[in-house]
Amino acid sequence: MKTRVVFASLNEGKVREAKALLAGTHVDLVSARECGLESLPDEVFDTFLENALLKASFCFRALSLPAIADDSGLEVFALGGRPGVHSARFCGREHDDKGNIEKLLQEMKRVADRRARFVCTLVLVCGSGFLKNQDKVERLDAKLLLEHPLLPQGACCVYTVGEVHGVIAHKPEGENGFGFDPVFFKPELGTTFAKLTKEQKNKISHRGMAFSKMKTVLEVLFG
Repeated sequence: MKTRVVFASLNEGKVREAKALLAGTHVDLVSARECGLESLPDEVFDTFLENALLKASFCFRALSLPAIADDSGLEVFALGGRPGVHSARFCGREHDDKGNIEKLLQEMKRVADRRARFVCTLVLVCGSGFLKNQDKVERLDAKLLLEHPLLPQGACCVYTVGEVHGVIAHKPEGENGFGFDPVFFKPELGTTFAKLTKEQKNKISHRGMAFSKMKTVLEVLFG
């Protein structure tokens, strides 16, 4: 029997990607919207971990179900790590991919150092009773959080991190993916993320890495 887990996102692209990445586990992943939630807390913190923890904890409290949330973003070295946690609203509007890319390229117009990385922190919030295999979890490529001001009473958090390095292209290329994918160029592949198929991207992306690690965690906890 599969354990129902809610994915704390209203972004349908992310929901589809998450379901594909966690396919084959003992988890029935459902979206926040499928569970009747039409809004989630604003991402107000300065770290990916706290923003993800905020959303997962909200869903855990509202639905009494284990909840997964991620916060991810693009960190550009020459911009001091920006846009970082503000990636989705870099241009001032929420989830305006075209506007975000235009603003980034404008800021990078005369910048020689175009190194960047995508970072994803993926959080699972569940009841502490699921930690019967705590010793096994601690041996995985994941971190355990038992106390935090954002954690609901009686809950614990397991989180994983993935990152991938590349450079910012001078113009968008490709139609796949979302966010900054059209301008995130992977030199080893000679292409941007937006020109990769979903399957190719999931194997090497920051989100793919974080979800791969989380998949192992879910098998230990719910398998």
